[in-house]
Parts: sequence; C-alpha cells; structure tokens
Amino acid sequence: MHISAAIALVAMAASLFLVSVRAESEAAVVELNEKNFLDHTANKDLVMINFHTSWCNHCQSLEPEFEMAAKEVAGENIIMAKMNCETHEEFCKDHAVRAYPTLKVYKQGKVTDYTGSRKSDDLVSYMRKHVGPAVKEIKPEDLAAFSESGRVVIVGVLPQGPEREALAATLEKAAERYREDFHFGSVESSPDVMDVGVVLYKKFDEGKNVLQGPFTDDTLISFIRENFTPIIDEMGPKNYKHYFEGTTPLSYLFFGSADDQKQYGPDLEALATDLKGQMNFVYVDGNKFGAHADNVGLEMKWPAFSIQDPATAAKYPLDQSEPLTFERIKAHVESVLKGPLVAQLKSEAVPKSQDGPVTIVVAHNYKDIVEDKSKDVLIEYYAPWCGFCKQLAPIYDELGALYKGSNVVIAKMDATANDLPASVPFHIDGYPTIKFRKAGTKEYIDYKGDRSKAGFIKFIDANAVNKVEIDPSHTTKSEPAPETQDGPVTVVVAKTYAQIVEDQSKDVLIEFNAPWCGFCKKLEPIYDELGELYKDADDIVIAKIDATANDLPASLPFKVDGYPTIKFRKAGSSKYIDYNGERTKEAFVEFLSKNAASNFDPNVADGEEVAHDEL
Repeated sequence: MHISAAIALVAMAASLFLVSVRAESEAAVVELNEKNFLDHTANKDLVMINFHTSWCNHCQSLEPEFEMAAKEVAGENIIMAKMNCETHEEFCKDHAVRAYPTLKVYKQGKVTDYTGSRKSDDLVSYMRKHVGPAVKEIKPEDLAAFSESGRVVIVGVLPQGPEREALAATLEKAAERYREDFHFGSVESSPDVMDVGVVLYKKFDEGKNVLQGPFTDDTLISFIRENFTPIIDEMGPKNYKHYFEGTTPLSYLFFGSADDQKQYGPDLEALATDLKGQMNFVYVDGNKFGAHADNVGLEMKWPAFSIQDPATAAKYPLDQSEPLTFERIKAHVESVLKGPLVAQLKSEAVPKSQDGPVTIVVAHNYKDIVEDKSKDVLIEYYAPWCGFCKQLAPIYDELGALYKGSNVVIAKMDATANDLPASVPFHIDGYPTIKFRKAGTKEYIDYKGDRSKAGFIKFIDANAVNKVEIDPSHTTKSEPAPETQDGPVTVVVAKTYAQIVEDQSKDVLIEFNAPWCGFCKKLEPIYDELGELYKDADDIVIAKIDATANDLPASLPFKVDGYPTIKFRKAGSSKYIDYNGERTKEAFVEFLSKNAASNFDPNVADGEEVAHDEL
C-alpha cells in the first residue's frame, strides 16, 4: 500500500510539473484577437506572430517549437504571439495570410514574412539578431575583438564631423538589410582606414577588404556584395541566397565525389580569382543537392558545369555529351562573359490545340500568349504536386469557361516544367502564384484576392481593358441544391439561402460549418437530434450550410469568422441573433422556446394535447 501510494504521489507530481511547464510555456505566447492586435504590434520593437488554425498539421508541429522559443526570449523586449485564423478568418485575410501556419514579424510598424526554419533555436536566433540596434557602437580598443566576432564582420569608420550622421544612416540601412547574416559595427577610428570608410573583415581569402572614403547606399551595397562571398565556396541552404541578390553570373561545378572536387578545384579557384567581380563560382554536392541541376539545365550526371544569371534566371549549361575538362569549362565561361550566347529554356511541348477551358502556356509559347498586347491575361503558375493548386483547379476551369473566346485570357503554366523568359520581371517563389497583365502594358499585377470564381471575376472586371459581360448568376459560388430534404437537418446552399433562411413565415436556426472543422463534427450528432425534434414543426427550421463551399448573400449584416457559427432569425424579422449558449440539445431547445415566434413544443409527442390551466 505504501509503495502504491508513493508511486501515485510521484505520478501526480510529474503530471502537475508537466501542466505547470505547459502553462508557463503557453503564457509566454500572447493570444491575439482583433481588439488587442494593435496594442501588441504598433510601434513595438519586435513581434513575431504565428497565424494558425487548429486543424493544420504543420501548425500543430510548430506549436511546441514556437512556445519553447517564446519562453527562451521572455524578458528580452521580444513579443511572441499567435492568432487563431479560424475565429478571425477575415482579419487574417486582410493581413495577407494565405496559408497556415504563416509567421510574420512586426518591427516599429513594418511587417515582413518570416520564411526561415521553424525550429525553436532558429526562431530564437532570428529574433535576437533583429532586436535592438542593427549597428553596434564599439570603442577603438575593442575593434580587434569585434572584427573576430563572426565569419563576416562589417565596420563603418565614422569620425566625428558633419558627415557622420548621414553616413551612419547609410550604414544602418545596410545593416538592417543584412543583419541576419553579418555583424555590423561603427567606430570613430581604425588603423585600416584613413579618416572615413568601411572595413569588411572575413575569415577566408584575403581576410579583409577596405572601402576608403565616404560611401552611398549603392557603393556600400556593391562593396558588400563583391566581398562577402569567398572566391569559391560550397553552396548550401545557408549561403545560396547570397548569390542571387546581385547581377553577377554564377558558375556551378556539381561534383559526385571528393576526387571530382580535387581534380577541378585548383584550376577553378585560379580562374575564380582572375574573374573576381565578373563571375561568382560555387561547388555543389550532387549527392545532396543534385535536384538543383534541373534548375540550371543539367542532367543528374556528375561532374557537370553550368552558369546562371541570377537577375534573369537564364541558364547556360555546358554540354554533358562530352567528358568534362577544365579547358572546356574555361572556354564556356569566356563565351558567356563575351556574349551573346543563347540561354537554354526548359519547356514542355507546345499544345497542339487549346480546347480546354484554360489556355495552356509553356516556355515556348509564353510570349505569344501571355505577352500578347491585345489581350488581358490572368495566369496561374502552379506545381502538379501543390495541394492549393489542386484545390483551385475546378474553380479556375469554371472561370476559364466563362471567358473562353474573349480578349480576356485565363491561362496556366506548370512552373516546375517550364522556365520563364529572361525578360519576365519576377521569380516564382510559391504555388500557386497568380498574376494579371493588363492589355497594352508590360506590367504584371499580383492577384491576392479571394480564390473564388466571384473573386476572380470582380478583380478582372476592375482591372481589364477588355470588358466582358458575365452573367451575375456565375459570380455566386454554390453547391447544387439538394433534390430532397430527407435528413433531420435542412441543407442550405447559396442558391436556396433566400428561399429557406429568409422565409419570413418561419423561425430559422442555422449553423454555418466547414467540412474540416473538428467542432462542427462534434456538434453534428447533437444537431441531428435537434433537427429530429423539430422535423414535424411547420414553422421552425433547423438548417445548416457549408460556408466554405457556398457564398453568402452580400446583403447579410454579418461575416462568418469561425466555425461553427450559429445564428437565429425570428419569423417576421430580418435580424439575426447570435447563438452563444451550450451546444447541447437541451440548451438549443431552451433557446428556441425563448426566442422563436412559434409555440411548437418538441417535448410533446405527436397527437398529445397540451394541458392548459383552467380559467
């Protein structure tokens, strides 16, 4: 007995400890809503917000990492917060949240998307790098130690004088841009600079570079770009983005073994040294990152060599039908630098016909279709494996059918199987990406609206030069109207909403639900029982509508911000009353008995007479 009691006490203590840790962790994350959002974001030093839903698996994986990060930075002038986009759906949409989870960083009124690793250590590292000043003030006697504080350290030498304030602002701007990557400091004097300048200290190649004299935004950024990468380096997830910021061509040597690297490395490093500033060079481990070869026009056969223009994504692969030699590499590099050399364009075959509702675009017909100045073009860049793209496909097909044969083209392109022309002024960073090009212009407009047929039609109508009249009935998203209403609950769709829910002769209790909503699934058997109770009532309707598959009338005085949302409209009234009671059959019955115009009593069996007090 004593042993059992001791075990029970230990178990209880462990349980209480876990609950305590969980509560402490959750308390570190601020729960946001529409009322307190500005209080926690406006003019704050640093706020990271996790926009999430309860049904999203990725959100569930992120939650413990986010909570650990919040606990780690507690008390550091950093706010970690979260917002439930089920209960605040429209608010999240207004803040450009299109997928879950979405992490956004708010800093002194400015907002940026966080796209880095979602592990707690990386979240903490990111936030600590971004809190406080981007440029650290250092004393001359501390310069040597500070110059060794990172792989790349950038120090502005700013003596007291009339130029100091402007130069400090320029250095601050560059530091904000690169604060994730490098350490920035400022000092009044340095043995490396006469008067004013910038020193870039690095733990590779020549060790440091000096920009002597006053600097501007452009000259400082150019100086950093030219010097922060090694003469030649191995490319991986941590440094790849550095090479795509500028316009310097980038050469790749894909290797399959250490022997490949040893064979070509010395000659390639010598060539890279000679061409510093004209071309960057990297090694890529084909065993780890071989899939990238397709992006630069190569097959996955090693060793292999290709060149890419980061500014246009144009690629110049070296023919793989012959053995790779350094002589061939050098000649290929010289040909690309001299130009003009025709870039390779990856493309699917041009469709023989365009019979489908949506026009198919590939690299080889892109200019003929998308850049036809006489047409307005809405184009979706998709990936075959993308879930959001698959979800959009039937809606996009319906949209294409509406505009088929007009001067408004609804088009799509598999962006994984086709390159964009070098002249296109953007890259595809996610799927689906939807752009609109207005007739007579070269400009592309981002489509960020609701991915519904009605949303697309409204956008096209507002932006297209070529006007196309669309039947208003096509602008409403609706499931087919049920042929019968045999179930216990009346099923409402957009096409039958006015007929059923706004019938002034009846009291209506309606649930706005979503198929994926766990709370809706939990409510379903209770709601069915309620429907059975009122099935024989002539003037009380228990109804439901899938609010994700049906548009609601524009005249409704409310929006559905979460699921389930339950509303009641009394017979003879256009006013909707929120149902906020318990989700039990008894609570619903009590609510209806108090609010309905009908005197139907579901507790009286069919055929019974209701007893009345005698007068």
